[in-house]
Amino acid sequence: MPHGVILVTGPSGSGKTTSLYSMVNHLKCEKKKIVGIEETVMTELQGVTQMKLRPDLGFGYVQALETAPLMACDALYVAELPDPETVNAALQAGSTGCLVLSSCPADGAAEAITQFLQMNCRPHQIASIIGVINQRWVRKVCENCAEEVTRDQLAPAELEILGEMELVRILRGNGCEYCNNTGFRHRIASYELLEVNDAIREAIHARASTAEIREVA
Repeated sequence: MPHGVILVTGPSGSGKTTSLYSMVNHLKCEKKKIVGIEETVMTELQGVTQMKLRPDLGFGYVQALETAPLMACDALYVAELPDPETVNAALQAGSTGCLVLSSCPADGAAEAITQFLQMNCRPHQIASIIGVINQRWVRKVCENCAEEVTRDQLAPAELEILGEMELVRILRGNGCEYCNNTGFRHRIASYELLEVNDAIREAIHARASTAEIREVA
């Protein structure tokens, strides 16, 4: 989609910046003109105009967001949305013909939307969001010492987490020299994707709760 806002949410250290950089690299392949806005440039991206903020000189996120559209860019990468003013500026940019990629802390995809409502952002601007990705890093069972187990072998706490979920295989790491006897080695990403459709936009305009947005989704 040529315009709108895509958010990546999750706790600190969940890989939000890595996901955003991946999106930027994907857009670069489509020959898009991209402007990045960061307080600290984590990685230099070839083919991207990266703007470094100078809050001490009065050039913060809001000022950068007001300047970037004048550069006739196709997409904006905004490292984070730290306050309501920046959120409003990013939503405004996304609703006026630019694709905005950014991140914010939220416990879930639907929570990000209601969080903006609680900031008194205008519903019609929040409706410019086209997708929210909530992500986590989860530990991966060590492949060297993994063994397949049945539900009968799981602890009550593990059964409670699984609920009625039907799984093809359940693996448990016994612990070995490769995983330092933890049973886990490496990590993988777990994603929740909320695609904002017309039904969710109606819920946004009605200032629906997190539970109501999740039910619509």
